[in-house]
Amino acid sequence: MCVAHGCRPLFVFPINFINDIMVLLQLLHLLSALCPLAVASQKGSFDRWHPPGPGDVRCPCPMLNALANHDFLPADGRGISLEITTRALRDGINVDPHVSKLLFDHAIKTNPDPNADTFDLDHLSRHGIIEHDASLTRPDNSSGDPSVFDPEVFEETLQYWPDPIVSVRQGAAARLGRIRTSAGTNVDFEMRLEDNFRGLGEVAGFYLTLGDRVAGTVNRTWLTYFLEKEFLPVPFGWTRPRDPITLEALQAVMDKVYDATKGIIDEERRRGNSGPRMHTDEQRVLGGVH
Repeated sequence: MCVAHGCRPLFVFPINFINDIMVLLQLLHLLSALCPLAVASQKGSFDRWHPPGPGDVRCPCPMLNALANHDFLPADGRGISLEITTRALRDGINVDPHVSKLLFDHAIKTNPDPNADTFDLDHLSRHGIIEHDASLTRPDNSSGDPSVFDPEVFEETLQYWPDPIVSVRQGAAARLGRIRTSAGTNVDFEMRLEDNFRGLGEVAGFYLTLGDRVAGTVNRTWLTYFLEKEFLPVPFGWTRPRDPITLEALQAVMDKVYDATKGIIDEERRRGNSGPRMHTDEQRVLGGVH
């Protein structure tokens, strides 16, 4: 020791001071270990909402965007795993884990990295996997950014929802109208069987997540607020669905949308408004679904 050589230490700290420092260091170490856990376990909030900020990404799906805006999904829209998908859809809108797994299995295909185990929301804008033509709120991929809400497109959609309550028939009419508009204006328009399923599912989602799935109705104010702002309509009285959204529930409401669409086309045919357009509608909207 230095004392053995006749030296004296430059500083002498009291034992209590040293003990306090050790306790403080241990506390800081504990906090540093807990901080990542606190971030990882952060839960979404129906009362907390924020728009995407600089560097954040969003997608063509208003519901996934809303879940990110409410922090059920990562606010930046990146690095979404199966676990995150399942938890966000369960906590936000009561989606059954099996349905969440199916959604994730499709979403992961949009990641350019074939070995990825997560996806970013903007990956979902890749055409022909989840994104499709004739959206109710977005431009077609060939004419604009499908991740961004388009007021002009939505203005057309709103023409089919004149009443305070939007019925399944009105939801189906809006989808059929958008298909006709897109088919008539987009030279690259396509509506494959899988696109048709997704379109039916998206309309069905309005009634499953925001409305009455049995009656097939949804409050127009809630629906338009949600689609325009990507904000769950909590301020208007909406609450998380009580019953889980299972595959069976989804199929049941999709059937309602399909039957309503078929009813519209059949009624037009009876009125004499058939011809080539009706045949095209049947191929694009009805063909192969049942």
